[in-house]
Parts: sequence; C-alpha cells; structure tokens
Amino acid sequence: MAKLRQLLIYLALGALAITTGFMLRAQLMGGSPTVLSSEASQQGAKAILTANLPDIQGDNQAISQWLGNVIVVNFWATWCTPCREEIPEFIAAQEKFRDQGLVFVGIAIDQADKVKAYSEEFGINYPVLVGSFHT
Repeated sequence: MAKLRQLLIYLALGALAITTGFMLRAQLMGGSPTVLSSEASQQGAKAILTANLPDIQGDNQAISQWLGNVIVVNFWATWCTPCREEIPEFIAAQEKFRDQGLVFVGIAIDQADKVKAYSEEFGINYPVLVGSFHT
C-alpha cells in the first residue's frame, strides 16, 4: 500500500509540474505582441536599405540595388542548426519566385571563408553577404 501511495504522489507531482509548465509557457508566450510605430518601422527599413556589405567574393554590395523587388533579408550563420534547415527552403523559394521579383538576401554573421564554403556546398542561389568579416 505504501508503494501505491508513493506512486500516486509522484504522479500527482508530475501532473502538477506539467500543468505549471504549460501555464508558465502560456503566460510568457501569450503576452500582447509589440507593435512598432510607423516611424520605428521605417527607420529599420532605411537602415537595412542603406547597408553596404561584402559578398562572398569580398566585393561590397548595396542592399538598395534590389529595391523594386520583394526583398527577404535573412540573418544566418554556418553553425546555426535552424539556419541549416531553412536555407534549402529559401533556395527553393528563390528558384520558384525569382521571375515574380523575389530576392532573398542572406546576411551571414560568420567568418567569410566559412560562409563562402557553405554557400558553395549548398548551392545558395541568392545573394549572400557577410555581416561580420573575421579572418
């Protein structure tokens, strides 16, 4: 009987811990989303569009050269597991929607030599820029 009681206590504590976890997650994730003012949003767009960063050949590229297209800017790194999972999808989307004016621009926060090797290995078909240039 003591073992059954101990088992029931463990089950109750486990259920309480799971419920508490879900409640905490809901509290943390369910907050009201941050809404940027129009001015703040425009400042962010202006900042990215005025950026000039080196590509994987080391040549500076102005992001503004792609104005007039639908620009998707993706910040990534070679060591980032979610990035490794999403880049093949970006490659496919770039291929599929290029003619409709879609341009992915990958800004890698990594070492230039690693970015170049990774881009060539995966066959990235959109502009790749290096946001952090370490040698």
